Amino acid sequence: MRILLASVVLACTIACSTTSSSPSADASVADGGVDATVDAMAQDDVISSTDVLLDPLDDATSFNDCTPFDFASNDHTAAADPRTITFPFDVSPAQYQPRCMKIRAGQTVTWRGDFRFHPLSPAGGDVPSPITIDPMPSGTERKVAFPNTGFYGFECATHEAPAMYGAILVVP
Repeated sequence: MRILLASVVLACTIACSTTSSSPSADASVADGGVDATVDAMAQDDVISSTDVLLDPLDDATSFNDCTPFDFASNDHTAAADPRTITFPFDVSPAQYQPRCMKIRAGQTVTWRGDFRFHPLSPAGGDVPSPITIDPMPSGTERKVAFPNTGFYGFECATHEAPAMYGAILVVP
C-alpha cells in the first residue's frame, strides 16, 4: 500500500506540474521531460500525504493500509472518546489495536504497551510529525498530542510494516 501511495503522489506531482504556471516547471517540461518536471515541482510546491485524498466510497485507497472505512470505524473525534492504542507487553509482535484512528486537531493519543520491545517511531505522512523516535525506549505509556491536521503514520521500530504499523488521521 505504501507503493500505491507513492504512485498516487508521483502521479499528482506530474499532473500538477504540467498545469503549473511556474516558469521553471514549464521550462522543465520543454527541456527535460518528467524527471525535470518532478525536480521543478519539488522546488515550487511540497507534496504531502494530505494532498492524496482518500475517497470515502473507495475502500481501496489507503494511507499505511488505513482506508476511509478504517478511519470511520475508529472515529475518536468526540471530546469524551478514549484515544488509546494498545500493543504487546512482551517481545512478540502483534498489530496495534486499533491500528487506524481518526481524531481532531488538538487531541492526544495514548499508546500502551512495552516500549522496550516495541519502540514507537513515525512512518510516513505529514511533517513535522508529533510522533518522534525515542532514543532510549522504556516505559509502558506514551501520550502524543496532535496540534495539526493531516495523516501521521507510526510503526514499531523493531517490527515495522507489515507486522506493527498504522496511522492517525487528524481532522479540523
